Amino acid sequence: LLVSGGGRPDSAILDIHQPAAVTLFLHEPLTEGMFDSLFIQDIQDLEGNQLADTTVPVCYYRPKAFDILIHEIMADPDPPVELPNGEFVELYNKTIFPVNLKDWSFRYSSYTKVFPSIVLQPGGYLLVVKDSAWLDIAPCAVLFTSSTSLSNEGTTLVLEDPHQHVIHAVTYSPDWFRGSFKGEGGWSLEMIDPSNPCGCIENWGATKNASGGTPGKPNSISRSNPDLTAPVPGRAVILDSTLLEVYFSEAMDSVSF
Repeated sequence: LLVSGGGRPDSAILDIHQPAAVTLFLHEPLTEGMFDSLFIQDIQDLEGNQLADTTVPVCYYRPKAFDILIHEIMADPDPPVELPNGEFVELYNKTIFPVNLKDWSFRYSSYTKVFPSIVLQPGGYLLVVKDSAWLDIAPCAVLFTSSTSLSNEGTTLVLEDPHQHVIHAVTYSPDWFRGSFKGEGGWSLEMIDPSNPCGCIENWGATKNASGGTPGKPNSISRSNPDLTAPVPGRAVILDSTLLEVYFSEAMDSVSF
């Protein structure tokens, strides 16, 4: 066994509970954001059959905030236009790395759903849905347990990694349809500019696609829409003698605080 960028593993341990799984311990840590290859030679199974020389691609990357985005929301699919009559939330991988969402969580209203092992490809899309009606349209994670999981009146959607780090959050509202008839049902809300992930109503709008949405595809209203307006404090509330809560005009960067 040999990792092209990390040398030969110091040891390889067979998992007694999963005989087909082997854990490799490398002498040098892998570099963040690396693409590499694992070369496998001279390995046999329990019957003595030898594995052909094999090369397996290896990628090591830990997603950060805004790498995976909540990119499209179908909260009110009824009456349907051309898409299946079902809710969906589309996730979009902005990075050049495949991301395994195993043990990631998706929170909405008072519910939390945990992803199984499922890989979101670079630049790819994943639909969070209730049933298999969407499987022919795009890769899916069937996490919703009710056909009316998403509130038509709006709620907060939160995507977290296994360490409870928020990767992206969106608080959508029917106001984002801006009074269009599409707010009556059957049409999705789409993000305009993935480079402006904290944008609210100014970076979301009703789909222009005649089918009612663009699940698994680039958004129909996609364009450059940078946030050029500086935040301002809107109001402050005294909670007690030592706590002051300040509300700003837009989402704030926790690092700068």
